[in-house]
Order: sequence, then structure tokens, then C-alpha cells
Amino acid sequence: MSTKNVVAVLLGLFLLPVAVARAEGPQPGEPGYVDPNQQQYQQQPMGDPNQQQYQQQQQQQQQPVMEEQTSNEQAQQGRGIEYGGYLTVPIFVGPNADAIGLGVGLLGRIGWEFGSGFTAELNIGVQYNSAVLRDSGGVFNGGITNISLGAGLRYSFLNASALVPFLGLGIQANLWGVDYGGGESYNDSLAFGVNALAGLAYELSADLAIEAGLRWDLSTKDSRGFFGAAQSYISPFVGATLYY
Repeated sequence: MSTKNVVAVLLGLFLLPVAVARAEGPQPGEPGYVDPNQQQYQQQPMGDPNQQQYQQQQQQQQQPVMEEQTSNEQAQQGRGIEYGGYLTVPIFVGPNADAIGLGVGLLGRIGWEFGSGFTAELNIGVQYNSAVLRDSGGVFNGGITNISLGAGLRYSFLNASALVPFLGLGIQANLWGVDYGGGESYNDSLAFGVNALAGLAYELSADLAIEAGLRWDLSTKDSRGFFGAAQSYISPFVGATLYY
């Protein structure tokens, strides 16, 4: 090999690493060198966690939220079937009022709420009133019993508040009986009647309301003649209604 070729090879071996190093840029330890890992970290700054959480809450608040219907709105549309139960205190005000004392009764009903305040219902009730009775043996203490089956209509004055006044009208069949003190009463004396009621419901939710009011009943003379004439009585009541 000639001297020129040897010099060319040596120069090539010496200049090649320098050219490569300049092409790759500054190396570790040299001025201007930047650690690529540190550069990547600086390009992705960490945000404030509290700021991110605040932005998420703002986005959630801006999203539309579907509100549940109020009990009044559901009642306006009609909630369908409903069940009610009441405790009553029958007080006779008719011809035999002096002989018949305070009573106690239970009234159950099932109805259908059509909407706009109207409800149709069926009801069944039982009641007992203490009474001073007379027969061939004389005068003694006993009781008057009644089983009633009826149907009616109710109108509720729907409004934006939870307090809902209502009125009702109904017809019924009464099966009267007399308890002569022996604990037995045969309710086989038929009479027909009408009733009217007024009350106030407090709707705890769209599914439940507590109610109180006053009901008036008028019963025709019974078939066995327990009463000498038609009977009238009023019944304060308190109870609740479930809507489904």
C-alpha cells in the first residue's frame, strides 16, 4: 500500500466519528446537550388536580338533568290504581240519636285515579255503635252493627302544594244487625244509603298521602225494622292512601 493510501485511510478513520457526532448533535457532558427524558417530562406538565376536579364538576352541572315529576303533575295525569284505609267514628244524629252512642268503624277502598282530580272507587266498611235496646224483656245495653258495600266518585282540588282538599259522593247497601249483649250480631237487615264526604289530604310523596275528613251517611229504614225510620250519622275519619 502506498503512503497516500495509508494517509487517506487514517484521515477517514479519524474524521468519520466526528462527522457522525456532529450529525447526532451534542453528546452527554457537552455544552447544549438536553436529556430527551427530561425534555419529554417538560412537554407534559402536570395540571392542578383541584382545577381538573373543578372543571369536571362544572361540566356535570352544565349537562341537562331530568327532574322527577311532582306528585301534583302525576295526579294531573292520573296515577292509576289506589288503595285507602280509614278509621271512623260514627255518630248518629237521626231519630234514635239519644239511644245510640259513639261508635268505631273501619273503611277500606280501592279506586282508580283518572287524572285532573277525578277518582272512581269501591268501598267496604264495618262499624259498631253502643246502644240502649228495648225488647219484650225490657231495656238493656247492647250495640248496633253495620256492614256496608258501596261505590263512589271523588274529586280532588289539585294544586302546587302538598295539601289537597277533596269532596266525594257515593251510594251503598247497608246490612244492619243488633247485638243484644251476647257478642253475636246477625247483619241481615238490608237498607240502602247515600253518603257525602269532605276531607284534606297531605301528600307525603307521589305514592302516599295521609287524609282526614268528615263523612255523612243517610240510611233508609231497614228491612227487619230495627229502626223505625231512616237513620243519619256523621263519621270523622283519618287514614291514608297508597297510589300505584
